[in-house]
This record gives sequence, C-alpha cells and structure tokens, in this order.
Amino acid sequence: MLRLVAAAAILAMGSVQAPRIVKGRYRDHGQGFSVLVPDAARGLLEGDPATARGIRIALPSGGSIFTYGEANSLEWPSPSDGIRWAVTEQPECSNQGIRDTRVGKLTGAGARLSCGEKSIGLLLVFRPGGGPIYWLRLETTTTDDGEDAVFLEKVASSFQIIRWQ
Repeated sequence: MLRLVAAAAILAMGSVQAPRIVKGRYRDHGQGFSVLVPDAARGLLEGDPATARGIRIALPSGGSIFTYGEANSLEWPSPSDGIRWAVTEQPECSNQGIRDTRVGKLTGAGARLSCGEKSIGLLLVFRPGGGPIYWLRLETTTTDDGEDAVFLEKVASSFQIIRWQ
C-alpha cells in the first residue's frame, strides 16, 4: 500500500509543469493563429501542451493578456454577438459599449469592462470561412489599464491567421 501511495505522489508531482517561456512570435498551429509577444512582456505556455489553446502574455504591470482559439460552440453569427454574451457573463462590471475593432487584418469586435479595481479588455475575431474563433482578453487593474491597453493593441495588431492543422 505504501508503494502505491508513493507511486501516486511521484506521478502527481511529475504532472505539474513549469510554464514554458515564449519570446518573439508565438504560433499555434492547432488553433491556426499567431501573435507577437512584445519585448517588454513574457509569453507563458501553461498546462498540458497537448490541450493548450493559446498563450498568456504576462505584462510588466502584473496584468495579463490571454490569447486563445476555441470552437464557436454557441454559434454566434458575428464577433459582436460573442462580445455581447461575454459582457453579460460579467454582471458586476460596467462596460463602455461594443465596438468594431481590427485584430490583425481582420475586423472583429471589442469591449472594455470596469469591475471595481479590475479592468478587462475583450477582443473577438472569427476565422474567415469558419473554424476556430479567437479571443484576446486583457486582465489588469484600473490603475494600469492605460499602459496595458497599449500592449493589447500591439498584440492585436500582430495577430495572424496561419495554417490550421
């Protein structure tokens, strides 16, 4: 019995992985997109690489940008419909309205939310012709929102659709 417990403990410890650091351009062929990690930030791949859907970009302020792809499982007809849904999922937050925005060469939708001391920026774009949809989500403090929004714009402008495998 002691051997079984020891083996289980070793397996559990082995499954905890340190984040992998990404510099420069991050490419996710499984989701079919790439973004540039800004020089002053750190790209972090966390969790199981086989199931990862994107990257977390750690900002100098302590905020983060999460960029990932997923299926359009709620079948939103447009990015603004997806943003509208995401805003309703944060009822404790006030928002400044939904707007059209550029994400790389594509047109998507975005919103800014204020949640007390927390600030959230949301961008959503659809892959042309179907397939995954892509979220860029900034989570920061209201104090750092202006500075971190610049990082979100840099990441969004660097967004590219790549071959989806």
